[in-house]
Amino acid sequence: MEQALRSSREMRILDVGCGPGSITHDVFASYGESNAVVGLDTPAELIQACRTKYCSGGDSAVDTTNHNTLKFVQGSAYKLPFADGEFDIVYCHQVLIHLKDPIAAVREMLRVLRRSEGNALLPSYLFVCEGEKRSFFFHPLSYQPTLTEYLNVEASKYTRESFGLGLLELFRSATEDSLRHPKSVSLDTVSWCISDEALKKHFASMYVDRIASRKDVPDVQRFIDAWTNWSEDPVSAAAAMNGILIVVY
Repeated sequence: MEQALRSSREMRILDVGCGPGSITHDVFASYGESNAVVGLDTPAELIQACRTKYCSGGDSAVDTTNHNTLKFVQGSAYKLPFADGEFDIVYCHQVLIHLKDPIAAVREMLRVLRRSEGNALLPSYLFVCEGEKRSFFFHPLSYQPTLTEYLNVEASKYTRESFGLGLLELFRSATEDSLRHPKSVSLDTVSWCISDEALKKHFASMYVDRIASRKDVPDVQRFIDAWTNWSEDPVSAAAAMNGILIVVY
């Protein structure tokens, strides 16, 4: 994705399931000089929080230097509020693994992806990064039981243990009736190693925020304490494997 962004000019980029907007904003901050970026998620309060943090509370933030735009839009991955072919790059990160119907979401993402068949100079891209939930490991091992339990509690009822390695199968299922033929489809893996002090605190804070207000989870403080203690432990670390699907049209 980084290579595509570096070589792009005036591309429109969509981040489906943007969550707190950190990745969306990072893309804009790094590549906004030549690209416009849109983050989308379902909860209205989440989108408003993104706008407040990154867009001064409004619907969009305009970079006065290069006049490109960062926007956060409320909507569903099953019915994206955009026209056919509106985006040059569509990206989602740790979203499909939690959905009831990930195939329908992939079809929607492909619908809003610009058609570029026959034009080798202007490719369009679908990037999907999804985890293998079963591959999360924590050190020291004393943290493993509680933090693994947290991952099970925090997950949606549709979250799958194994998903990242199945993205190629998912894509083929989503496009079996399509007349669009990609130039290339590839599946790769990337491993996370979370050991840097600042990164550990970032991850712990993110996971604590997700569960802190849950009224349906007994003894929430136990999970909060586990994440806090792990993040402050000078020898702690975590690792996980993710599948990355890259489709070029």
